[in-house]
Formats: sequence, C-alpha cells, structure tokens
Amino acid sequence: MITKAFVVLLGVLAVYFGYRAVSAVQVYLKLRGPRLLTCPETNELALVEVAAGATALEASLDEPCLRVRDCSRWPLCRDCGQDCLRQIEVHSSELRFSAACRDS
Repeated sequence: MITKAFVVLLGVLAVYFGYRAVSAVQVYLKLRGPRLLTCPETNELALVEVAAGATALEASLDEPCLRVRDCSRWPLCRDCGQDCLRQIEVHSSELRFSAACRDS
C-alpha cells in the first residue's frame, strides 16, 4: 500500500525534475541558432553556432558549459580556444538579431 510519505516524495521529485526540464528548455531556446561574433584571434566576424542541445542537457543535470557546434572559420581553426563564447553570455539577444539580419 502506498503511504502518504511516498506520495509526497513522488510529488517533490516530480516538481524538481519538472523544474530542471523547464530550465533545460529555456537554455536551449536561448542558445539555438547562429550568431555573429567577433573572433578574438583575428578580430574578424565569424558566424558561430553553439551546441545548444548538449548545453541544454547539461543544464538539466548540472551547470552547463558552452561549446561551439559550428563556426564559419572551421575547419581551418577548429582547435581554437573558443573564447568568442564569452560574447554570447554578455549580448545574447543582440547577437542573434545580427545573425538573422545577415542571413536575410
């Protein structure tokens, strides 16, 4: 027979995992799509796409770590330090808008 404590525990776990799932979806929606960034190595513009799916999965489990999924400077500079990702944390919405304007 299911006790009240077990039902409460299931409820708490459902709320916790629901919160983590919503957090992961928010991270994915924030990071998806290409962005126009300035490459720190060359000081030229580069079209960069973040690995939004992997980052969202990490956000549901722990603190996410940004990684580049694709860059217009690759494959020539594939092993770069990915320092351009710092720009995304500061100006995320502006960068996505710039990339959208460039595509049109």
